[in-house]
Amino acid sequence: MTNKTTQEDVSVTIRLKSLNKVFFFKRREQWTFLKISTILYLLMIVAVADKNLNVNTNSIRESIPPHHPYDPNLSRVIVKLKTFFVRRRCYTIQNDTQVIMDLPKQEAIVVLISQLDIKNWEKEEDVEFVEIDPLRHINSEIIPYGVDMIEASRLDDSKISNQKVCVIDSGYDLGHEDLPKLPIVTGKSDALSDTCGHGTHVSGIIAAVGNNNIGTMGVSGTGTLQLHVVRVLDGNCNWTHASGIIASLNECAQNGAKVVNISLGDDEPSLLEQRVFAEAYKEGMLIVGSTGNSGSNRHNFPASYDSVISVGAVDEHMKLYPKSQKNSQVEFVAPGVNVLSTLPGNRYGYDSGTSMAASYCTGAIALLWSHFPEMNAAGIRHALQMTAEDIALPGRDNVSGYGIIKLAKAYEFLSTKENNSSVTSELESGWYDFDGWQVVGSIDNPRYIDCDDFVYFEGWIWYNKKDEWTWTDSWIKPAAFGGISVYAWVYYLGNLYLGPI
Repeated sequence: MTNKTTQEDVSVTIRLKSLNKVFFFKRREQWTFLKISTILYLLMIVAVADKNLNVNTNSIRESIPPHHPYDPNLSRVIVKLKTFFVRRRCYTIQNDTQVIMDLPKQEAIVVLISQLDIKNWEKEEDVEFVEIDPLRHINSEIIPYGVDMIEASRLDDSKISNQKVCVIDSGYDLGHEDLPKLPIVTGKSDALSDTCGHGTHVSGIIAAVGNNNIGTMGVSGTGTLQLHVVRVLDGNCNWTHASGIIASLNECAQNGAKVVNISLGDDEPSLLEQRVFAEAYKEGMLIVGSTGNSGSNRHNFPASYDSVISVGAVDEHMKLYPKSQKNSQVEFVAPGVNVLSTLPGNRYGYDSGTSMAASYCTGAIALLWSHFPEMNAAGIRHALQMTAEDIALPGRDNVSGYGIIKLAKAYEFLSTKENNSSVTSELESGWYDFDGWQVVGSIDNPRYIDCDDFVYFEGWIWYNKKDEWTWTDSWIKPAAFGGISVYAWVYYLGNLYLGPI
């Protein structure tokens, strides 16, 4: 029997297939909708859990060491080795350790290890110490501008090209219309751009070009102050580690910087970082740091190391910025509220914080040093201390340090001391009263300490060699000068002593 398909049968078949196709699509749409709904529901649960987790994490942030952002089970630590090149390879291969950074000059490495491994590494005979690599955060808020307040406008900056400032921060907008360009500015390629603007704002306070009818002007406005820029902050411009600061300071030194600005920090010190900064200061570098913006009396590192000049912030009325931290290491205050400076993309903006104040101090040091290039770092620092304007308790205090930097007064102070005739007559007069301090002692009895038959004098020492007066360090052995004229300038328990040795 032959099956014949009529036209009506074909029509029915097509209609059935069409209905089945429609039904299939409707079912697929229902499944798709169900799957999307399920995924969205799961994402909502994860988001809520993540929010709760963040709250819990933040509440205990101070009690846990900083971890690597991608693995909470590992800690980023600095390992100070006794012998670097041999042991580094052995340790990393033996322990299968991930090395984040090498610091060969300091004979140290930065690694990711577990808490258990920290204890194991500490037991190794060739390891001097192991420490958590603490975070370093930006100290910045909203700020003004104060060239006149620090008396920068009263000093000629035509000699500023003999100075080089290193800015360790988030980078530098090399193409900005109001900032110095190559070859005045140097740095690695990643440092010559800025994703968040903090480094560009800091650099503008120090060196924005003046007298060009655009934007603003820095402490030095000639556009000839040499800048070396090191980008150290993470991609979001929030933090770095102490090891990153150490490596950056090494780069600053390698590129010949005499003044360094570090407008960032945190409250956890690092032993290796402290040693590196002390050595840099000893070698003639002046490093400026921001006191921090918590408004507390906590220390902020690296600013609170003895070798670093720690700077707090004041407003245009010379009133302390409420968030400026107050502690025993504050050395100066400088303009730091509503400061106008440069921002990436040929923009300008106001910002506030001790980051800005530190930048004013950095620019001031470079400007003063440009007039006295033979003066050592300690001498420049001392001149600023002696001439700062008090705004709190008389003398140095934990609120404003020595006070607000006054460049014209510091310049006059150093000019007077470098004038040979005035220095000689002043010194030969013997002990004298200085700025109201009561003199104690006599010309025959200067302050000294006798150690193993060698006499060391306490305080600043002037010495005359080939008719040039200059400074040396605070403890010296007079015999080291071979019989040339040496005078002791001694500050002890609030009293100043001056007389020939």
